[in-house]
Amino acid sequence: MKISNINYNNTKAIKVENNKYELIIPLEYGIRIMSFKEKNSFNFLGENIETSRECDNDLWHLRGGHRLWHTPEKFPRTYLPDNEEINYELKDNKLFLTEKVNEKTNIKKQMIIEFIDNGNTLRIEHIITNLGMWDIETAAWGITILKTGGIASVPLNKRKDNLLSTKTFSLWAYCDLSDDRINFKKDLFTVKQDINNKSSFKIGTNNEEGYATYELNGYIFKKAFNYFENEKYPDNGCSFELYTDANVLELETLSPIKRIKVNDKISHIEKWSINKIN
Repeated sequence: MKISNINYNNTKAIKVENNKYELIIPLEYGIRIMSFKEKNSFNFLGENIETSRECDNDLWHLRGGHRLWHTPEKFPRTYLPDNEEINYELKDNKLFLTEKVNEKTNIKKQMIIEFIDNGNTLRIEHIITNLGMWDIETAAWGITILKTGGIASVPLNKRKDNLLSTKTFSLWAYCDLSDDRINFKKDLFTVKQDINNKSSFKIGTNNEEGYATYELNGYIFKKAFNYFENEKYPDNGCSFELYTDANVLELETLSPIKRIKVNDKISHIEKWSINKIN
């Protein structure tokens, strides 16, 4: 792992690279990964998204890229501004990113980033630590905004049971089930990001297969995670959620809901890769 200081959109940032991949991580807000790409290729992540929301006498900015949230989504807690500088440390070939503890939630957010599988996979560990005065109940939530114009694919569970339900779906109030961006097939469903469709669409599922992909410009981005059977997941059992509108498509993974004791933490791991489609 090689790290170098760079300027990214007039802010301090670091470039993280190995022989295959290159990441850009801003240091003046976050925690965010704003670029993930194969070397000499394009950034798979959506960036420079100007959406913002006023909160706590400041602005929370969407910005883009990959971020760490914690469930449930609720204003103002999830939209508290994250405009403070990020601390980073390289140790044992792992990059540790730490966000300033939010005084309203007393939650510390961290990411630990490393290359595995001979450098072909990026491993991201998301950590939420409770530094408050009482236990909290939440789940870690990894949200990745992808570059516009691609198609996401989400596998349907392969588990067989002819008497009980094996596939669970959650829909948000603004969803239109006739939306032509979503297409169900035998073993998966796809969602197309359409810059001309301004409607919001979000679907969640108990993704037991533990991955989703996004195809764009002859390449495929894969985001994998662990599914834990018999655990309680947010939003009526969702380990995975997908949101899209005219500006973004998000692949979102969630950990099981856990009660975090004071000074304790939860961890949620994703594994990313990019490969050219043959």
